[in-house]
Amino acid sequence: MDNFKIIATIIFIILLIGIISSRKSKISNTLSLQESTGINKTYNINEDEFLLIYIGSSSCPFCNDSRLSPIIDSIVDKIKSYSDSLNYSFKFIGISNDFNIKSGVEHLESLYDFDEISTGSGYNNSGIIRYLWDYDVPIKKVGIPQLVLVQRKYQRSDSTNLPFRLLEKERILNRSVGINSIISLSKSNLDFE
Repeated sequence: MDNFKIIATIIFIILLIGIISSRKSKISNTLSLQESTGINKTYNINEDEFLLIYIGSSSCPFCNDSRLSPIIDSIVDKIKSYSDSLNYSFKFIGISNDFNIKSGVEHLESLYDFDEISTGSGYNNSGIIRYLWDYDVPIKKVGIPQLVLVQRKYQRSDSTNLPFRLLEKERILNRSVGINSIISLSKSNLDFE
């Protein structure tokens, strides 16, 4: 009878360790900023991600159209929902081509609570260089506001269980240039393939 209790206890401990470690691996895919910053945001850190990029300017009348913010909200909700259904991460970046950083930040803050922002340096802004000028896909139309939808694939670092990822590849799924194109995007089914 004592051997039975010992074996049962060992099996229970093994099962408990398995449950705890599987729970840890699920938790390691989530990064919460609440404890460290007081900001109530949670990010899923998965191998696959949809990245939505807004490109605009505080001095552009079309970027300050009162219809833009609710349209962006609608598009973000659709992409977040689709991302969740595929267990993809989602990130929304705001880029402003303003030279005046304060004006760029104010413009971006008026549109959405972005996950990341980039402003300053005009059309030489690093984000604009990457997502407007320096991309493999030839740009057919240049203008702002723009929404660029990117699919990313990451690989996890083998040496750590920290939420650091290495970008393996990315591709543009959609580029909407101008307010009318963004309105059309909001009314579409957002076909990601």
